[in-house]
Amino acid sequence: MSSRARLPRSRFWLLEVYQASFLPWRYIGFMHTVRALGWISSSVILLGTALAQIQITPLFELEGETSAPSLSPDGKTLAFEWCKPDYSCGIYTRPLAGSDVRFLAGRDSREGMPISPRWSPDGKKIAFSRFYSHFDNHLIVLDLASRIERDLGLVCDRSPEGTWSPDSRFIATSVYREDPSRSLECRPALFSAETGTRLRSLATLGSAPALSPDGRMLAYANEGALMLLRLDSDYRPAAPASVLAREQRGIAEVNWTPDGKQILYLVWRDSPHLRRIALTPGSRPQAIPGLDSQLKLTQLTSGGRAFATETTQVSALWRADLGVTPPRLETIPDQSFGSGIPGCSPDGRSRAFFNAPTGVTELWLSDANGNNERPLVKTFPSFVDPADDASPSLAGWSPDSKWIAFTTFPSHGNADGRSYLFVVPEAGGLLRRLGSTAYSISKPVWSVDSRSIYATQDFPYDDSTQRERSPLVRVDVANGQITPLGAHGLWPRLSPDGKMLYFVTNRLDGLARIPTAGGMEESLLQRVRSLYAYAVGSRSVYLFRDPPGDHSGLATQFVRFDLESREVTLLGGIPFRPRFAALSKDERFLYFDQQDDPKWRAVMVRGLF
Repeated sequence: MSSRARLPRSRFWLLEVYQASFLPWRYIGFMHTVRALGWISSSVILLGTALAQIQITPLFELEGETSAPSLSPDGKTLAFEWCKPDYSCGIYTRPLAGSDVRFLAGRDSREGMPISPRWSPDGKKIAFSRFYSHFDNHLIVLDLASRIERDLGLVCDRSPEGTWSPDSRFIATSVYREDPSRSLECRPALFSAETGTRLRSLATLGSAPALSPDGRMLAYANEGALMLLRLDSDYRPAAPASVLAREQRGIAEVNWTPDGKQILYLVWRDSPHLRRIALTPGSRPQAIPGLDSQLKLTQLTSGGRAFATETTQVSALWRADLGVTPPRLETIPDQSFGSGIPGCSPDGRSRAFFNAPTGVTELWLSDANGNNERPLVKTFPSFVDPADDASPSLAGWSPDSKWIAFTTFPSHGNADGRSYLFVVPEAGGLLRRLGSTAYSISKPVWSVDSRSIYATQDFPYDDSTQRERSPLVRVDVANGQITPLGAHGLWPRLSPDGKMLYFVTNRLDGLARIPTAGGMEESLLQRVRSLYAYAVGSRSVYLFRDPPGDHSGLATQFVRFDLESREVTLLGGIPFRPRFAALSKDERFLYFDQQDDPKWRAVMVRGLF
């Protein structure tokens, strides 16, 4: 299987979305993943089909992961992040044409991880950010001769790396307008690289500042507006900022071409888009077509070169043939799905999927073979108080094929636990939010008669009246009324006859069930060791779990639990942790997904500008 992510036509499936607090992140993997999602640098580029003139060349052949390359002013030395296989990470240097890797900076006494190195134009210093937590990033200036670090203080996590002035005396970055625990609004500010003093604010609101090569202009993002601010010789605003371009979603990254005539910027949508605009009067933004991978640009240099971090991720759909012993495992194309997967209609003739043709997620329908594609839902209601964009997750078709259900959750961060449940007619029409007064309705599953949806209801973390988390509920499709079922758990699943509701216990270490008509909760499995995904059949439950005991380095176990004998049979192991599992109607095949951790490498790109 290819290690590169399969990203056909910017289409993606959202079959199951877990709360980030339940995912088994390793620290460095989590740090890089949230950066890729935009919480720290918001700088991933996701584009379409590769073009011949764009060339990507790996910069290193090192074990582990490399990222954030920055080339010295003389063009001879690269500074970059390197996370080794033992998860020890730091900033290193290496000649562009050589192999002598040298350590430059690692964790400090507070365990602050150094990220995003940037050379000063005179080549005597390197600025980088120390990552302590999501709202605690400090901008550091390292003097290469003395190896003394100067801490410039707290900076906004949207653009922690900063941009140097041409004379190497100043750094522009974004800082929080006030306490980040109360407000995440940022503003561009100017610092002295020699004293570490914050000299002045450059604008009242904005992030991702980038000084032009001559230092006479500052480009920055103010939500969806690309701003241009002219500066005098002392780097003071010489006139009010003007708007170069406006976008539907926020702008996350700004880069100048070396000649100062163009700006490349990233529009952070559900599928990020890289665009460029010339500084000539009347110029309009142009999309930069594509690549087959994700890139985070860190530097544009002469000769049309861009230095970047390339992100790839294995994404695959698997099928286990349960009719043979041991089950035969194979990967299958997305189009070869079977009924029971959330995107497949009950009769297997249609499919629903999320698509982002313009960078904003839409819900689409097509025939099973991929023909007759058409949009069903073009916009999803945003969250209010606090405001946030909505990211959708597909729950699937009702058994009578009349409705498609999905949930939405806030796009930014994992601290916001809200999740809303919607249904839309398969034939098209208005969205309806079910349980409209609920704080969070998640992990929905349809009843067999299509009249109800079973789900988990959550409450705000500061709601002291809720002593037990995640009560299971039934939501009436006709009127949206919520009925508690008297049990607490996660990821509900129905038996094929609809009489029993199965669920994972709150600690992710057991499996239980409760009659849908009402009755006592029954524990089926205890102390299982982290259930990841499961599917319920008429006689068996198929589960993916960690092995018992010390499971370090071992494969995820694929097991069958017999509902009559209560015996657990090990069917095999797989080297990843599925996020969903679903049985075909005849229970012959078990479908499950693979979403490996992203992999990063530092690259040089030609042909972007």
